[in-house]
Amino acid sequence: MSLKVLIPSLFLPILSGGSLAAPGRAAIEPAQQDSLDILREETDGSLEEALATALDGRDHIDGAWSGESRVARWTLLLKEFLVKDGTGGQPAGSLDQVDLVYHDRRAEDWSTVFDQGGITISRRSAREADTPARPALGRAQLRSDLLAYEKGRQARVGLKIVAIDSTVRAGVERSWTDVRASAFEVRRGERVEHNALWRVGWEQGADGSSRMIEFIWLEEERSLLGSNLPTFADRTATAFDAPLSDACAVGLESWRRRLDSLLGTGLLGHHGFAFGDINSDGWDDLYVCQPGGLPNRLFLSHPDGTLSDRSTASGADFLDSSPSALLLHLDDDEHFDLALATADEVLLLAGDGKGHFELRNRLPASTTTSLSASDFDLDGDLDIYVCGYVSPYDGSTTPLPYHDANNGHRNQLLRNDGSLAFVDVTVAVGLDQNNRRFSFAAAWADHDHDGDPDLYVANDFGRNNLYRNDEGSFVDVAATLGVEDISAGMGVAWGDVDNDGWDDLYVSNMFSSAGGRIAYEQVFQPSADPAARDAFRRHARGNSLFRNNSGKSFTDVTGAPGSGAGMGRWAWGSILFDANDDGRLDVFVPNGMITGQRDDDL
Repeated sequence: MSLKVLIPSLFLPILSGGSLAAPGRAAIEPAQQDSLDILREETDGSLEEALATALDGRDHIDGAWSGESRVARWTLLLKEFLVKDGTGGQPAGSLDQVDLVYHDRRAEDWSTVFDQGGITISRRSAREADTPARPALGRAQLRSDLLAYEKGRQARVGLKIVAIDSTVRAGVERSWTDVRASAFEVRRGERVEHNALWRVGWEQGADGSSRMIEFIWLEEERSLLGSNLPTFADRTATAFDAPLSDACAVGLESWRRRLDSLLGTGLLGHHGFAFGDINSDGWDDLYVCQPGGLPNRLFLSHPDGTLSDRSTASGADFLDSSPSALLLHLDDDEHFDLALATADEVLLLAGDGKGHFELRNRLPASTTTSLSASDFDLDGDLDIYVCGYVSPYDGSTTPLPYHDANNGHRNQLLRNDGSLAFVDVTVAVGLDQNNRRFSFAAAWADHDHDGDPDLYVANDFGRNNLYRNDEGSFVDVAATLGVEDISAGMGVAWGDVDNDGWDDLYVSNMFSSAGGRIAYEQVFQPSADPAARDAFRRHARGNSLFRNNSGKSFTDVTGAPGSGAGMGRWAWGSILFDANDDGRLDVFVPNGMITGQRDDDL
């Protein structure tokens, strides 16, 4: 069966090579109405209802997907371990009903890996492979360790099966599941988070039942946030000198029910914002992009920490769907100008330093996702790079092949020739190489210290680009330097994370526990080339961290012990910054995805 793309990076399109239909239920055929049409034409009811309709019939499995068909049952059994039965504080009875072997692979003692500014992080990492093995333990010790893990946190415990490996020996099927567990508590104003990694073995009975046979506790991490720790707080309600406009305060779901979809009020909410001092008072102001049919907003910042809406007076309150904006200096004066991406153009507006903008130029650009700027030719003014995509709403193009698509819209490099006049030089400077890749974001950095900025482009549905800048001409060296990162690229950030003087690379991708499980089933893409199958599997792995080796190459250190860089969930971007002023870069990752509220949702 073949499933058409619904939304960028939705993992369903790669589930081919086996039927996912439930018993008595036919698989989706191409002739049937596509879910995308349902979403596009939906005008009444909630977004959740529309998604439930769109996904109906697609997230069901048959016996061929042996591991995935048991995930719900395994999850239920695992959750029983962390639920007290109310008769003395013991876990539910499932532990007493099974014979199992328990291995504790955690280090003997906790190791403090960070302790500063009210944050303490400790780990019991997995013991080294050459460490003498401990004797196997039984269910009594497992019961004790699990009780210690969940004590006081049973209301905030989460479990997720992230990988499955099944084999059949002597007619008996056995499966291994990798399980991530999280537990939270608040005590005396302090917040504590525990994260654990388990590997659990199951034996399948002839009647379809599952019996746990082995439990391996690999590692555990504990984070303590002190009661006096400064934190970020939501100040939206008090930051504005007047009630926040409905155009900003009402959610996307509400506007989708009220506005014509042709205006560009899309499902995904790809709308950016920009900061800059546009009225020259020393305070950064905020420009907010909006969906089509709603005016973009400009908020002026004041010394008392409040913001006032000056959208109409600014001349920048466009009603076009606006995915990205930059406040930056584009001409010879000292005032901030505005570059704004709309559905089919990049608008260039000159600022007067008093909070007003004048439209000076407009350049064609199809389905832009983001803008970035740098002086690529070192002539003293900022040039603009435009990331292009194919709209998920027009249904005209499906990324092909899914794991290595290069059939999207072209990206553009716009050279600044002064006075807000720009020229498309994409082909002339060599940036049209591998340039149809469903790009989400791009960022500039001089990764090789040769004096000019290089460009990294994060692409959905396949490999990324690293364009090395050789005195104003570019060559794609991503494959050579080891940073193609074949995945669902959403964002990119440069920063020296190891303080060695060289900018390292953090790439935001999609983490999908379901994707990680399904892609390793035996019936997944059985006839595919092994390299292509590995590329599919990488799509669900999560974010990537690449260490810069003095500009000569990069090393993928995502999976290095203690890295913690990969688990960004369904990540849309990232920012590297020093959050606690300790001289080391931290990473902030916005994440999330719309999904159906169903137990069998993939």
